[in-house]
Amino acid sequence: MIKFNKGSTPKCLIAKTNGSNPNYKVWAKKWESQLKKSYPNKNWNWYAYKGKPVNTLLIDKLRNKTNDHCSFCDKYAPEADCDSIEHLLPKILFPLKSFSWTNLFLSCVGCQKRPKGWKNHESEIRSILKPDAKSYSFERYFYYDTKTGKIEVKKIGTSKRDQQRAELTIKYFQLNEFKRPASRMSFFKMFYDSTNFERIKNGLQIDELPYRFMFK
Repeated sequence: MIKFNKGSTPKCLIAKTNGSNPNYKVWAKKWESQLKKSYPNKNWNWYAYKGKPVNTLLIDKLRNKTNDHCSFCDKYAPEADCDSIEHLLPKILFPLKSFSWTNLFLSCVGCQKRPKGWKNHESEIRSILKPDAKSYSFERYFYYDTKTGKIEVKKIGTSKRDQQRAELTIKYFQLNEFKRPASRMSFFKMFYDSTNFERIKNGLQIDELPYRFMFK
């Protein structure tokens, strides 16, 4: 996860289309009402703003903030395998957060798959790290193991709490599953051995690469 600044809430969420409340609150309340019915309707609806689906408007902004990288695994150009927005706090469990800008992230397919047994950890979900948090940095919580390709929890100079949050985040997004370590190693070897590595280190090409934390 690479830190990024999400910026201000998009107009489509804070506009007051109907009444005195902003759209994100109105839409979230409607979603909550759906879930509270005797026979809840769990069919998700992004609604529209000025004739355009809200998720389409938000994805463009999120891509711009992450430089076309998945917010969590930092895979480059996630549109190649999905065009999806992840609710960090699940919309079923936190309906009133379902349209909150602070809860929406660009995500690849892999990072939207929850690991087996995750329900046992649902009470800890607020402890998952957010890449747009002011206090977050990859180097504070993790390190990249060049020998295995895995993202590991940093245990030197960090608190137990930070270590627990890092471990939970790795598990939640399955950052070391789906042959991801092998993919990282392949890219790392390809560019580390390249004559262009110094240019990558200097940041001239880094936003065109996947897994940017490997080259920081």
